[in-house]
Amino acid sequence: MTSSRQLTLITTLGVLFLMYCGTPRTFAQTVSVSDTLLVQFRSGWAELEIDYADNDRQIVSFRDRYQARTSGMELQSMQIDIYPGASSGELAEQDSTLRDRRARAIYYFLWDSLRLDFNRVRIRHDALVRELPSLAEEQPWAAVVLSELVPKAPDAVEPEPSAPASFAPAARLPFMAVTTNLLYDAALIPNIGVEITLGGRWSLTADWNYAWWSNTRDNKAWQTYGGYLGVRHYFGRIAKTRRFSGHFLGLYGDALTYDFELGGTGYQAARWGFGGGVEYGFSLPLNRSLNLDFSLGLGFQDGDYMTYEPRDGHFVWTGTYKRMWFGPTKIQIGLKWILGKQEKEGRR
Repeated sequence: MTSSRQLTLITTLGVLFLMYCGTPRTFAQTVSVSDTLLVQFRSGWAELEIDYADNDRQIVSFRDRYQARTSGMELQSMQIDIYPGASSGELAEQDSTLRDRRARAIYYFLWDSLRLDFNRVRIRHDALVRELPSLAEEQPWAAVVLSELVPKAPDAVEPEPSAPASFAPAARLPFMAVTTNLLYDAALIPNIGVEITLGGRWSLTADWNYAWWSNTRDNKAWQTYGGYLGVRHYFGRIAKTRRFSGHFLGLYGDALTYDFELGGTGYQAARWGFGGGVEYGFSLPLNRSLNLDFSLGLGFQDGDYMTYEPRDGHFVWTGTYKRMWFGPTKIQIGLKWILGKQEKEGRR
């Protein structure tokens, strides 16, 4: 970062502190500004990129200071205000929607990373927003102000207005995704999967497939059903700002049965087979709601199977075998539909 940009950020934070302290309050506490955070955005974009500019260092430092400050104290005494801004080049455009999107991106990021009480976070659109952009002409920005609230006499002030209902997180945070494995689809094995958030970057996955095609006249069978149950942990840059996205590691278990015959020797499960393993993958965002998943699982698969031959209109059993397989037991190129609105918006 150039020295001029550093000076701009320092000046912005200083003015932010003075203006915030001087902003009239209507709620029943006096306010003491404890900390500030200034994050930067790409021009025209509302996505919060952790590794852009100095955001990573600033956010980690703010998080550490917040955790140290709130350790052992009542969180009800803390207040966080988000002031979304824009660069001078964006002010001539329809920047109000862009500011809203930036505010929401930070709003949900703070909840997901710090588990903040939604009632302690507010989106502000007052004079501070209109005056500060002149101090950050080179770069779009958004400011986060952490305050400590000190109770005053109840007859000295009016009650605090509630936060805008449009920012209620329960209706917007993605909580589930629906998937299909395109490799199974190409093999004529219909399948569906769901992924449910467990909070933070953890999720629970469940997949089921079912194919029961057969043609006894031509001695052909393409039959299988079973599924997977697993847990995943997402990590990396994308995972910090978009749910169900980015790199992931997981554990899974599976159960399956089958009967395959293509005009010759047939292979049929003598009982349900069970297995499990470890998977690694990457979920690539395609747009706000769709991802493309790539994953490979290594582990074991246990099960007994029978072989048979079609003879004179009958199927003749020829043997029973036991299999214990170690190696790849899961592969996926999947299309994932994320239910709920991601806060990755903007334009180039």
